[in-house]
Amino acid sequence: DFVALLMGNYLLGGHSDSRLTRRIRHKEGLSYSVGSSFSAGSQDARADFGLFAIYAPQNRNKVDAAMREEVQRLLSEPVPTEEFDTARKALLLARQVARNQDSGIASRLNGYLSIDRTMAWDAALEQQIAALTPQQVQAALQRHLRLAQLSIVTAGDFRDKGNSSAAR
Repeated sequence: DFVALLMGNYLLGGHSDSRLTRRIRHKEGLSYSVGSSFSAGSQDARADFGLFAIYAPQNRNKVDAAMREEVQRLLSEPVPTEEFDTARKALLLARQVARNQDSGIASRLNGYLSIDRTMAWDAALEQQIAALTPQQVQAALQRHLRLAQLSIVTAGDFRDKGNSSAAR
C-alpha cells in the first residue's frame, strides 16, 4: 500500500494545492501553513503519517475540526477524477524536478547505496503512481489511517486573557 498511501498524503496535504491547503489556508484563512506528511521505512515495516498547521491561537478549534473533516472526507467520499489526475501529474512532475537538482540526486544516490536501491526503483515507483486509481488510494487509506488514533500535539501560548491554562 506504500504507493497508494504516498498518493493519499499528496492529495490530503502533501503539496501547495492539497485539500488541507485549499480549505484551511485559502478558503477559510485559518492558518499560515498547513499540510500532511507520510514516510515509510526502507528497511523495516514502519510508517508515519502526520498533519500540521501553524495558526493563530484563537483558530485552534476551527483548524482541528477542519483537519478532521478533510481526513474523514478523504476516507469516506470518492476522490473526483479531475482532482486525482491533477495531483498525480503534479506528484510525478515534482519527482522529476527533484532529479534535476544535483544536490537532491546526489543525496538520493548516496542513500540508495546503503539500502541496495538504484534509480530503477524510482522508475518503477513512478510507473506504479501513474497506474493508481482513486479507489486504490482510498482503500489503502481506509486500511491504514484511523482518525480516532491520531495523537494531537499543540504548542504555543494558548492562554486566554487572564487565564493561565497551559496548552494541551
